Amino acid sequence: MFEIYEILIFIFLFVPAMAFATYAQIKVQKTFSNYNKVPSKSNITGEQLVEMIAQKEGLDVTIKQGRGHLTDHYNPSKRVVSLSSSTYGHSSVAALGVVAHEMGHAIQHAKGYGPLKLRTLTIRISNLTSWMYLPLIVIGIIINAIIVNSQLGKIFIWVGVGLFALTTLISLITLPVEINASKRAIVLLEELGIMDEEELPQAKSVLSAAALTYVAALLISIVQLLRLIVIAKLND
Repeated sequence: MFEIYEILIFIFLFVPAMAFATYAQIKVQKTFSNYNKVPSKSNITGEQLVEMIAQKEGLDVTIKQGRGHLTDHYNPSKRVVSLSSSTYGHSSVAALGVVAHEMGHAIQHAKGYGPLKLRTLTIRISNLTSWMYLPLIVIGIIINAIIVNSQLGKIFIWVGVGLFALTTLISLITLPVEINASKRAIVLLEELGIMDEEELPQAKSVLSAAALTYVAALLISIVQLLRLIVIAKLND
């Protein structure tokens, strides 16, 4: 019975979710690559855009040049905007769109945007507990194998499932946070006159493609949570 449940979940849920995740990664890489070849008419770099937005919005942020490709992120605890080698000194439509998105997060932080606060809190909790869920489930299964209908084993398993559910919650909260940051990015680019009517849709395409990766992460997390719930049910 256990194997049948596992196979059904894998075929009908996990495989499509992974296929979508692969598509999302290919989509964002391809879209960024295409518009990274389109120079912005404003001719400003990602670093300069951070400074312009920070001045416009009165933000106290530090710019850091990071490593890697599309590793851009905003650290709210340190107020640091880290730009990858793909965006820091580049002035393409794609690069400026990504940088504006990260500054969207900085604005969220400055204005006390609720979902961002909630995501930051849940991530901090998850960082302390994410490594615990699998050992707890395994220990619970072992206890159940040794002691039939052990309540202790069931408790271990369900606590493990609950801890993993926190990861799913983070993915659920992250999606609207990222979408909101992208909306703020487009508004910023338009208000500052960085992009015109031809460039803005191109920047939107880059950010929309990036949003797909967060949708994919949520789907995979939900499928994994359902799988763990099935395992817990089978051990009840």
